Amino acid sequence: MRMKNKVHIVIWLVLGVMLTSCGGPSSKNEKTADKTQDTLHIWVDTSLALFMKEHKKAFENTYNEPSIQLQFYDEALIVDGLLKNKVSCAVLHRNLNEKEAGHLKVKEDFPPKQYTFAKDAYACIVSSSSAVDKLALSDLEAYFSGKGALSGRIAVENSHAQAVQFIKNRFSLSNEQVSRLYAKNNVQELLEYLRTDPSTIGIIPFSYISDQESESTAAMMKGLRVLPVVYTDSIGKTQAIKPSQQSIATRQYPLISPVVFVNCNMEKKSGTNFVNYLFKPRGQRLVLKFGLCPAIFPGREVNIHTD
Repeated sequence: MRMKNKVHIVIWLVLGVMLTSCGGPSSKNEKTADKTQDTLHIWVDTSLALFMKEHKKAFENTYNEPSIQLQFYDEALIVDGLLKNKVSCAVLHRNLNEKEAGHLKVKEDFPPKQYTFAKDAYACIVSSSSAVDKLALSDLEAYFSGKGALSGRIAVENSHAQAVQFIKNRFSLSNEQVSRLYAKNNVQELLEYLRTDPSTIGIIPFSYISDQESESTAAMMKGLRVLPVVYTDSIGKTQAIKPSQQSIATRQYPLISPVVFVNCNMEKKSGTNFVNYLFKPRGQRLVLKFGLCPAIFPGREVNIHTD
C-alpha cells in the first residue's frame, strides 16, 4: 500500500513539472512566439499614402503575418533611409539609380530587389479660372531654359518631392535648370496656391487624384482642373492627352512613372511575401480599382448564382 502511494506521488510530481513547463501566460514558448512575431516596416512616398494603406488592409485581411507598418516620407528622405540602413523596404515612384543600388550592393553584399507593381503618372493642374487650356511638352521643357512661352510658374508640392527628380530626369536638366521649379511645403498648400494664382501650373502625382469616384478626390480638385499634355507621337501625329488609367496603360500619356517596391533585406522572407501579394490578382485588382495601371492586368472575377 505504501509502495502504491509512493508511485502515485512520483507520477503527480512528474505531471506537475510537465504542466509547469508547458503552460501559463509567462511560459518560455509564448515569450519566444512574441519575439518572433514578424513586422515589415515600409517607408512610402507621401503621394502613395492612401494607395498603400489600402494594400496594407487587403494584405492583413488575408494573411496573418507579417504585420505591415507604414511610414510616409518624401522621396529624398526614403532613399537616404535605405542608404543608411534605417529601413530595408520602401515604395517609391522610381527605381534606385545605378549609384544608389551599387552602394547598397556593396553594403549588403547583394543587389536590392526592385519590383514595378504599378504605373502612375504626373498630372498638370491649374485653376479652373486659368486661361491655359493645354500644356505643350515642348513648352514645359523650354521653360527650364528660360526661353519658353509659359509666362507663369511651374510648381511642385515641395523641394524634396519625387516630381523634382522626375522632371530633372525626363528633360535631362541640370541642377540650375531644375531650380526654376517653384516649391510649396506640401500638396495642400500647392493646390490652394493654384486656386489663387491662375497663371501657375502645378505638377503632382496622378495617384493623388486617380480615384475619380472618391469624395477626397472631388475635394482636392475643387476649383481646379487637369490639363491635357500636347506632344508629337512617334508617327508625327499631334496628341493632346490627359492622364488616365487607359492613357497610362497604352503609354499615350507622356509623363508616366513607375510605382516600385524596393526590398533591401532578402534574409527576411516578409518582404518577399508582401511582393508575392502585390503581384497576385487581389493586389493587382486593387491597383486597378484605385485608378492606376497594374503591372499585370488581372483576370475578371465572375460570380455565378445558382439560386
